[in-house]
Amino acid sequence: MSPCTGVLMEFTGERVIPGKTDPDLMNEHWARYQFAEPLVHGKLVVDAGCGVGYGSAFLATSARLVLALDTSAEALGAAREEYAHPKVALINADCGRLPVPDASVDVISAFEVIEHMDDWQTLISEAARVLAPHGQLLVSTPNRIYSQESREELNPFHVHEFEYSEFESELRKRFPYVMLFLENHSDAITFIPPQGEEVCTQLGGRERDPESAHFFLAVCSKQPQHGPPAFVFLPSGGNVLREREQHVKALLKQVQELERHIMALQEQVRELEQENAERTRWAQELNMELESVRVDRTKLIERLDETEQRVIERSDWAMSLERELKETQQHLAFLRRSIVFRISRRIGLIRDPKAEDEPMP
Repeated sequence: MSPCTGVLMEFTGERVIPGKTDPDLMNEHWARYQFAEPLVHGKLVVDAGCGVGYGSAFLATSARLVLALDTSAEALGAAREEYAHPKVALINADCGRLPVPDASVDVISAFEVIEHMDDWQTLISEAARVLAPHGQLLVSTPNRIYSQESREELNPFHVHEFEYSEFESELRKRFPYVMLFLENHSDAITFIPPQGEEVCTQLGGRERDPESAHFFLAVCSKQPQHGPPAFVFLPSGGNVLREREQHVKALLKQVQELERHIMALQEQVRELEQENAERTRWAQELNMELESVRVDRTKLIERLDETEQRVIERSDWAMSLERELKETQQHLAFLRRSIVFRISRRIGLIRDPKAEDEPMP
C-alpha cells in the first residue's frame, strides 16, 4: 500500500500531504509507518498526531484497531474523506492527554509530533500510562544538530528539538528499555528480481554517528524487547542513479532557462546602454545649442545696453540743443525789445521781417 494523492488539504510546509509534498519528505514519513507495520499485527494501536491519516490507514491493514488522534479538525476531515478504514477511529484529541484507559494499548506511534509540543514531556508520560506492560512506544523526531546545520533558519513549527543524548535520556525516565534507530537518506546498490518480495539486506561497515543522523526513531518499552532489526525502506521510485540523472537533467534545464534569461537581460542591458548613449549625445547637442543661445543672448544684451546708452547720450544731446535754442530765442527776444535794436531798425540799419507789420510808436 502507498499513500494516495487525492487529499484536498494544502501543504503548508510542515504537515505532510500525500501528492502535495516533496517526494523525499514524503518517503521520510512513509518509511516510519513501514518500519512500524511489523510491530502492530493484531494489536490495538494509537497513532498520535495522525495528520491526514494515510499512516493510520496503512497500519490498520495489520492492526486489530487504530485510534488515530489529532488536534486539527481540518486534518481529520481530510482523513475521513481520503483514508477512511473500518479499523480506524478518528478522534480529535491532544497527544498530551490520550483519551484511553490505563494499560490498555499495545502500540503507540508518535512520528514527528513531540517536537511540536510545548509540554512534550506529557506525551512520554501519557504513553507510559496507557501502554500495557508489554506495549511499545514508537516515537521519532528530527536531530537538532542536523536540523540546525541543514537549515538557514530554525523551523518555525518546532517548539523543541532534541539531540541524541537528550532524547534517549528523557525516554529512559519512563521506559527502562529504549532502542534508538538513526534514520537517514542513504545511497544503496539494489539487486531486485522482477517478481518476489523477500529481501536480504547487507549493511556496510560505515560508521554510525548519532550526531550526523537526520532523524531519531525510538522503540520504547517497560519490558525487555526484541525490537525490529535495522530497517531499509526502498521507495517505489528508488532507482537512485536514474533519479539523480533526472534531477541533473532538470537542473540542466533550469540552468539553460536561466542562461537564456540572462542573455535576454544582457540584450536588454545593451539596448538600454545604446538608448542611454543616444540620449547622452542628444543631451550634449541640446547643451551645445543652449550654450550658443546663451552666447547670442549675452551679445544681444550687450548690444541692447550699447544702444540704450547711445539713446541716453543722444537724448541728453537733444535736450542740450533744445535748451540752447530756447536760450537763443530768449536772447533774440530781448534784443528785439532793446532800444538800440529799435533805433537801428528805425533808421534802417537792421531789417526785422517779423516786425515790419508792427506799427511805429
